[in-house]
Amino acid sequence: MTEHSNPETTPTTTGPAKKAFPKRTALLIGGGVLAGALLVGGGIAIGGALDDDDDRDDLALAGATQPAASSETGAPSSAAPAGGAAIGTADAAELSDIIATASAFAASDGLGGEPTAIDAKRDGGWEVRFEAANGDETEVYVGTDGSTRIVETDPADGDDQGPTGSLDESTVASIVEAALAEADGVITDIDLDDDGRSPYDVTVLLADRSTVDIDLGPDFAVLGTDVDREDD
Repeated sequence: MTEHSNPETTPTTTGPAKKAFPKRTALLIGGGVLAGALLVGGGIAIGGALDDDDDRDDLALAGATQPAASSETGAPSSAAPAGGAAIGTADAAELSDIIATASAFAASDGLGGEPTAIDAKRDGGWEVRFEAANGDETEVYVGTDGSTRIVETDPADGDDQGPTGSLDESTVASIVEAALAEADGVITDIDLDDDGRSPYDVTVLLADRSTVDIDLGPDFAVLGTDVDREDD
């Protein structure tokens, strides 16, 4: 594994093993819409811990303020911990901008490929995973101030293949629309899944600090959901 760092940004450290983005098993439910509790004015209150398979601590929240509303939809655009940065977003355009920023930085370092995952971090930044045609993977961090750095590179091994899809602007917009129609909150993770059943895995953070993992089909239809209650 080779690590790179941008000298103008905060250095990062990585563990000895490849950090996998979360894969989830869906729990099928009756197809109903899962709605988060809303504050007066439409904000989402979040406090406590948000759990995920790999980096639950990365998204631990301590108290929350009402998030700003999206200028286009009027829906909450992010959840902001008290004294901290906003986490997650309901704005597909914001996610696409982050992916584009990460892609340009990776390419400038001779790395990159197709974006296949984006993951919110507790400082308000995001990590974007890229997969090259030969199976090489690169993770790029994009901070709230637009700063960028290579988090990790992982050369392909004998079992790795190229990406099966890409989080392009149109795909991201369709994923966000479908996920937030199912669960009223903010997006904290999107992952292209190559399991053949549900090519898109999405995590939505709700107002009550619960998370909903949503499996979407190739046509962005909801195939299943898995709710992780904050007090479970």
